[in-house]
Amino acid sequence: MSLPMTEGEGSISEIMEAMVSKHIPYIEKAGQQGVQILCLQEIFNTPYFCPGQD
Repeated sequence: MSLPMTEGEGSISEIMEAMVSKHIPYIEKAGQQGVQILCLQEIFNTPYFCPGQD
């Protein structure tokens, strides 16, 4: 699952919206399959704070 932007592109709000939009179909599918508890990664809706290493 990749975002439509690369490192350094997109505002934080754009990245957050893109990540939520990408996860909604998976959340809906899980609900249709009877999932009662769904856990997401703690930073699933924010830009990754360390996109590269020097």
